[in-house]
Amino acid sequence: MSKKKKKRSRAFRMRENLLLCLIDDLIVQAYRTLKKELNKTAKVGDWIKMIELRRKLEPDEASQAELWQKLEDIRRDLLPEEGMPTTEQNHPATNLQEHTDD
Repeated sequence: MSKKKKKRSRAFRMRENLLLCLIDDLIVQAYRTLKKELNKTAKVGDWIKMIELRRKLEPDEASQAELWQKLEDIRRDLLPEEGMPTTEQNHPATNLQEHTDD
């Protein structure tokens, strides 16, 4: 590689590093500004509303069980007659077998 190309590539790397440092500084400044604004304007009630909304959107156990049962029924309907075993047959808790030594 010629000296000219080495100087160009070194200069390019230096500019690239400088740009990365500038971007890092901008990110830090933006974070600090945002944090200050949140500290001034954030209200506890807003946080509670978000938590309540999250809780309301989370399905309860009964609807989860109903959903899984519907999915199991659909899966059984789609399986061929002698196809793959059902989930219940593969599930370790429902398919316990005694091991005997012959």
